[in-house]
Amino acid sequence: MDADDRKIYVARENEEDYRLFSARTARGYLRTGLIQETDLAWCEGMTNWQPLARVLERVEGSALKTAPVTTLTPLPASSKVSASKLAETCFQLALSFQDAYTKVIRELQLSKLEDEEELDYGQIWVELVYLGCVVVDHAIEASLNDETQELVLKLYRSHLYRVKIEGIHSFRPIKTRLLLYGQETHSSRSEAANEHVGQKFAHFCGSKYNRRLIKIGATLFHNVYDHVTAKLHAMEIESAGKH
Repeated sequence: MDADDRKIYVARENEEDYRLFSARTARGYLRTGLIQETDLAWCEGMTNWQPLARVLERVEGSALKTAPVTTLTPLPASSKVSASKLAETCFQLALSFQDAYTKVIRELQLSKLEDEEELDYGQIWVELVYLGCVVVDHAIEASLNDETQELVLKLYRSHLYRVKIEGIHSFRPIKTRLLLYGQETHSSRSEAANEHVGQKFAHFCGSKYNRRLIKIGATLFHNVYDHVTAKLHAMEIESAGKH
């Protein structure tokens, strides 16, 4: 088969379903910006999903021409539904903690110390939501294998970028939080890592050295991470039991 006619499956960041293009069409859409180099893609002969730019390079080169045919099929219906369901579940979990955040804010207000600096409770609310979403993101990375992890993360993040929550104008800062919190969340699962996350949380809240905020951030990281990873593990067990 001519390289231009090879079929490529592409999973867009903001779409749950993948699309099928010929390599020629994919290159054309890439030039016009309808799809992106970073979109995940797959074609026959590959063992996992990779960025579209890399897939096109493989199609145009000799790698796929000599590669043995594999039994992998592009996101079988069961796997695709599973990835979509995992992403939706994680998204719902990320939003389900808002009552707990409200309780945290109320307790902070009622237990304000006399010599404590004035806290911006609105900003603390926003940062609680952001941190919760970041921890869910980290739990996905830690709990899922590489084959499904990328797609679930893309779907989960696309949900976040579209959601609207009262008091939060945009979820775009999540990208910055993922980067800055990630330096701690990917290092280790330890009390020291929890403390460092708490310190960053307090900094984002505008009160870098406030011990109560540091403790809140550290506790949120620990509790949400454990809750989400346990949920994902339970879903895997339930899915395995059905097959």
